[in-house]
Amino acid sequence: MTSNPERRIVRITVIDGHEIVRHGLEHLLGTTEGLSVVGSVSTLKEAYASLPSQRPDVVVADMFLPDGQAIELLSWLKNNLPGCALVCLNPQPDSQLVHEAISSGIHGLIPKTASTETIIDTVRRTSRGECYVDSDILLSAFNHTQPGSSPLNVLSQQESRVLTFMADGMTNREIASRMSLSEKTVKNYSSHMMGKLGVTRRTEAAALFWKHNKTQ
Repeated sequence: MTSNPERRIVRITVIDGHEIVRHGLEHLLGTTEGLSVVGSVSTLKEAYASLPSQRPDVVVADMFLPDGQAIELLSWLKNNLPGCALVCLNPQPDSQLVHEAISSGIHGLIPKTASTETIIDTVRRTSRGECYVDSDILLSAFNHTQPGSSPLNVLSQQESRVLTFMADGMTNREIASRMSLSEKTVKNYSSHMMGKLGVTRRTEAAALFWKHNKTQ
């Protein structure tokens, strides 16, 4: 009998320099069904030392830590724990930082004021290989950029092509045929693309496409 992947316990390490916030996240995630906190540290230095033995599925970290920014972990995770996702709690709508985080390949980016439901849902989604960027973070960040800036700029070339075909009403199978890819690969591109845009429905992604391309 094969195990149900939905029932797999998701292992989590929490990183936050504020003790009260860190303990709050530990309690929230550690008492949620299907989740287990395997480590809790306050700095990047402590994270580098403890993550190899903790081997979490997801790292939940404050973007700004006492000794650096959490996105600095991304390259280390790719080399040492390639299956581990990074979810950052971002306290401010810094457009440059948001662009940097997304282009670096961050798995989850949500406000530090996010609801408990959003935090838990983001952890679960990223543990399954999905990508999620909160729409409010995207909107706030792009409202602080130069006029004409588009949230679509965060997409890779392949993700942009998938979105273009999706906006034309194509199914994943039709897109796969047009791009000479497998349907599963297109589905993965679609998931990551919608996560970056902070949407959950194909119609929402298509609406964003037409909104930001209608004058081009």
